[in-house]
Amino acid sequence: MKNNDNEQEGHLSQGRVAARSKWHNIAFWLLTYGPALVCVLGTAVFGAYGLFKNIPPVEYLPAIFAMLALIGASLLTERIVEKKDVGAKVEEISADTSQLLRYARRVDNVSLDRIIISRRELAPLEERLNNAKKVCVLGASLRLLLGEYRKAFEELAEKGCQLRFIMIDPESVAAEQLCLATVYEVTDIKEYRRQLSFTREVLSALQKRYPGVCEARLCRVAPPFSILNVSRDSPESSILVELYPFLVAARDRPILMVQERTDPKVYSFFARQFEILWESDLTCAI
Repeated sequence: MKNNDNEQEGHLSQGRVAARSKWHNIAFWLLTYGPALVCVLGTAVFGAYGLFKNIPPVEYLPAIFAMLALIGASLLTERIVEKKDVGAKVEEISADTSQLLRYARRVDNVSLDRIIISRRELAPLEERLNNAKKVCVLGASLRLLLGEYRKAFEELAEKGCQLRFIMIDPESVAAEQLCLATVYEVTDIKEYRRQLSFTREVLSALQKRYPGVCEARLCRVAPPFSILNVSRDSPESSILVELYPFLVAARDRPILMVQERTDPKVYSFFARQFEILWESDLTCAI
């Protein structure tokens, strides 16, 4: 009942708005063209009346003055309306010009410092995963990601969101290379391999719990960056690309946040990078 009442109120409100708009248009038309029409019709009527009634010219003077007043009112109204129209167009052009200038300044001042961000500037991962249809993750150990957000990925899997993970093979040479040159928090290769093995067990458990939804592969080469591709209904997908510099803490690594809507070419490039690695012989199933 409440829904029906709300719908009826909505229809009534729309009807009132349409009625006001209709009367506004009628009033505007009368104000613009009414005096001119009255002048034309009045002149015709008084002319015909005087012709048939033989009225002396002197008696036309009040009518002539009235017609002149109407002509003046018509011209004045026309000028006012034209001025309003011109003013509105000038304001519209001014707004468009201002917007164009702001965009030009942004383009002129683009620098890497404004493109590259840090983890502290990112929205919480739960927000970035909202409405995801498919999530593809490429990283080294993925220990921090799955340690903090495993529940969030499980909730996505429960909803049918496709999950794909690529991590470094704990037994590969790539693990040693990353430990020596990239990972800042761990310097002991045995400890790093243990962390990788733990992540492998977590991903293996997720695969078994969500067959056909969650997939994971091991990679035997060290990637130059990590990828978090959150696919939504196009073009609202986004990719987070975290560069792997030499011995920099994870919180300080440079990050690119790429939106499919605004950066379709860059988005497509990194999305394809994940697919190439997933399909290559450099990775294998867990």
